[in-house]
Amino acid sequence: MLQRLKEGKIESLRQLIYDAGRESPRPELVTEVLRPLRSQVSANVPAIMTLREILDGIIIAYTSFCLEGDKKAPGDNYLITGWHLTDACEIWLEALKRTGQGHRIDILPSPPATLAPEILPDRKWLLVTTGKLSAARQKQVERWQQVVSLEIVAL
Repeated sequence: MLQRLKEGKIESLRQLIYDAGRESPRPELVTEVLRPLRSQVSANVPAIMTLREILDGIIIAYTSFCLEGDKKAPGDNYLITGWHLTDACEIWLEALKRTGQGHRIDILPSPPATLAPEILPDRKWLLVTTGKLSAARQKQVERWQQVVSLEIVAL
């Protein structure tokens, strides 16, 4: 996949990712293929950054495709977003991991400056964050959990 990305064979890379998504469980696709692939194009060099954005676009498109398929089936309603997260593609990767499991997932595609999960209390919330929660953030989570179903995904 990395070679195809570096050669600019975007359509071929897209097809490889879609094929891999059909052949292996999506949680494994994310942890064993997509995250390692993204880490190989993470240098702060314009050409590498461009390749990563291309890869992220393919990941987002594939995740959207999977999410749309899930909306037709019965299941729990989820909202996924980032919270104190610098890499917005991680939201999409976490959503992809959960596709095909009986959830109807909507995404807030970039971490909002402030968050108010209580405005949609009928949804289950997944907040993707980086690292361990500070005491203040943990208290905020506990307040939210009093009014909504909320889970933290710490990367």
